Amino acid sequence: MYKILILLFLFSCASNNIEPLSTVVENENVETEKRAIHLAQKHLAIRNYGWAEVSQVIENPEFYRVEFETPMQEKRLLGMRALTVSKENGLVSSVKRR
Repeated sequence: MYKILILLFLFSCASNNIEPLSTVVENENVETEKRAIHLAQKHLAIRNYGWAEVSQVIENPEFYRVEFETPMQEKRLLGMRALTVSKENGLVSSVKRR
């Protein structure tokens, strides 16, 4: 009986905290850095993140990596604040941090 209650409790806690790491802001090709920055900022607004200004955009063959200003202590502990924006469909994803 207790095992069932514990499992139900754990399942309900886990299901309430599930949050997708990606957002399709607009389903279209992303051809410029400016457009990638725009989609990344929309993603941040949807998630209500208070990240600072964009520090750099790195272009790869399949996506843009949009990096944001990160406080030094946070950068040492977790790494840069960054999002990737798919060139193919505009999918914005969080970059895994430490």
